[in-house]
Amino acid sequence: MALDALISKLGDEIEDPEEETFLLFSQEIPSQNLGFIDPTASAVEVVVHDREYTIHQSPTVLSSSRAGGTTGAVLWKINPIFASFISSPSNPLFSSGILSPSSSVLELGCGISPLNGLALAPHVSHVLLTDQPYVQRLVSRNISENHGKGEHTRARPLRDDRPS
Repeated sequence: MALDALISKLGDEIEDPEEETFLLFSQEIPSQNLGFIDPTASAVEVVVHDREYTIHQSPTVLSSSRAGGTTGAVLWKINPIFASFISSPSNPLFSSGILSPSSSVLELGCGISPLNGLALAPHVSHVLLTDQPYVQRLVSRNISENHGKGEHTRARPLRDDRPS
């Protein structure tokens, strides 16, 4: 039932994917890219739903040649926008009943930013943020320093039993 409500909000089904793709790619590209907020700052200030958050990040890790990637080391411009959207009561996932106060949410690849989890925490039962071990210290710090802005949010390292 909730899935049907969500699907009804998505609009008309795409009948010709090739034509739809052509239309999307022939539109003018927005002037604002979706890159990093400030890849050189050790911390950035952002606002989600009138709440201020300080997100600590690692420009050093971003500029390193670390194997396994470095994109989670700094905050992306899209993150505060998505956190505002996903935690809004008018979000189709909430208004259709797919997300509710009893929901559990899993974020795969949060990077250094618990922003989505902090914004969602007051509206759902549980939030679990995951990423590679190199971001654990900063994501834990960011949760700790922004605690109270996301009521039920805490961080603890998950045990990694994989062989090195």
